[in-house]
Amino acid sequence: MMESSPQETQHIPWDEYIQNKLLSSECGLTGVALLTKKGVCVYSHGTLANNEKQDWDLLIKLFSDSDEGAVSKLSLLVDDTSVQFQPIKTTLASVYGVCIGNTHRLVACSFPLGVLVCINEPPVPMSSAVKIVEEFCARIRI
Repeated sequence: MMESSPQETQHIPWDEYIQNKLLSSECGLTGVALLTKKGVCVYSHGTLANNEKQDWDLLIKLFSDSDEGAVSKLSLLVDDTSVQFQPIKTTLASVYGVCIGNTHRLVACSFPLGVLVCINEPPVPMSSAVKIVEEFCARIRI
């Protein structure tokens, strides 16, 4: 009888994983941030790199269970410019938003311990970004 060896777990640095699975995909993502449920940014890359905790607080509130979760507009720094997003679709686990002029789109997904925030820009349709980000999030939730 042959003894089976336990499968080795492959560990990839987070930055490399983000680069390979999100930023290198052709979904027009220009910024990524990973937040704790308390609104603390533990990782950021690209156009979302300069936001402060107070910038993330409203976004985190979108995923709260209370009526206070109803947010009509949300401002984030995108490449050091304040961009105001209006949520266009909100579910228990995701929020999609656009800004005036549709120059930037927001895709955010909630996890048990945090939130992944991504920025998508034209000419790539938002639907392409949503598909890639949601598939990425599904892999992380497993």
